Amino acid sequence: MKTKFTIKIETTSTGYSAYVEEYPIYTTDTTISELLSNMNEALKLYNQNP
Repeated sequence: MKTKFTIKIETTSTGYSAYVEEYPIYTTDTTISELLSNMNEALKLYNQNP
């Protein structure tokens, strides 16, 4: 099943932060590529929880 959601990315003083508006999923990092990698991992972990 595919679910649509919105990821917001913001610039911070130390890099970037991102969160999913519809779920309690947040992450930070210093580069966009690492931020997106972190978000992908966070989404996978969130979906594993019952």
